[in-house]
Amino acid sequence: MILLFDNPMLIPKLIKLAEEVPGAPLKWLREFIFHTLNTPGVIAYADIHEGEYRGFIYANISEWNGDKCVFIQACVLKPCKEERYIGFELLTKIKLFAKEKNLTQIYFITQRNPEGFIRKYHFENAGNILKLDLTKGDK
Repeated sequence: MILLFDNPMLIPKLIKLAEEVPGAPLKWLREFIFHTLNTPGVIAYADIHEGEYRGFIYANISEWNGDKCVFIQACVLKPCKEERYIGFELLTKIKLFAKEKNLTQIYFITQRNPEGFIRKYHFENAGNILKLDLTKGDK
């Protein structure tokens, strides 16, 4: 069941779920959710089945190229048989949030291959994110 996530006392349950994602920025995610949950322009939903958290999505109103949009900050799905339905339902909640706010664009960054998101959810490539790590010195 997809429910609005608005209880800060349950943030550790989301972080525990995110621990299963390799490379997830857990410290940042914990702080970000703690400081922004229940603030205007932020929305979070969780999938809970028989008391178990199977996924969540966390988004906020932001800007991209000068236009207001909804930016998905985090989306975590626990691998299970129903995973694709959970992802679809969570994204549907974010689409409804965007429509309620009269926003027409939703963005997110993934470290996974984007082809599945393009095929299943009809996202399109909107650019590339590049990173320069200054701690590695000049090469």
